[in-house]
This record gives sequence, C-alpha cells and structure tokens, in this order.
Amino acid sequence: MQLEEMFQSMIHQANAKIVYGEPVSAGSKTILPVASICYGFGGGSGRKASQSEEGSGGGAGLAGKPVGVVEITAEHTRFIPINPNRTIAMAAGLGFCLGMLVARGRRKYR
Repeated sequence: MQLEEMFQSMIHQANAKIVYGEPVSAGSKTILPVASICYGFGGGSGRKASQSEEGSGGGAGLAGKPVGVVEITAEHTRFIPINPNRTIAMAAGLGFCLGMLVARGRRKYR
C-alpha cells in the first residue's frame, strides 16, 4: 500500500464509528461505548546535492482509550464516564504521600 493510500484510508475511517462503538441492547437499555481517539501523520524527504542520494519517509499513528458509555432508555439518555473521580483521587493521594515523604526527609537533614 502506498503512503498516500494509507493516509486516505485512515482519513476515510476517522468518523463517529471509531469514537462510538456498536450499540449493545440489554433489556430496555441500549449501551453505546465511547472512546477518545487521536491520530497523527508525519513525513520527510531528503536529497544530497553533491551526490545523487535521496531519501523519504513517513508514518502515521492512531491511539484510543475508552472514556465511558452512553446509556439510552425510554426515560432518558445519559453519559456515564469511566471512573474519572477514581483517577483524580488516586493522583491526589499519590501527590499527598510524596509531599509527606519530602517533608519528612527535610526534617531529618536539618
């Protein structure tokens, strides 16, 4: 596959189907998974004027992570995030513990 064809293929596929997965029905609910998707492209070229050396290069990357689900019922539709509070609480707890260790170390060396 040529580089240009690969880029065109990725751009064509970058739509809502990548971010929103296939719906799953369970009882009276429909669950729609949601992800965060990032993609990037890069390229290069080169040529040495004194000699007939040439070069080229290119690349692409795609990354995704789940962020939650959309729950659809007859009464309402809502977005349910995947543990955002847990991540924030863990980061705050880790920061507090590291701060206590640094403070304890400073008291020992005074």
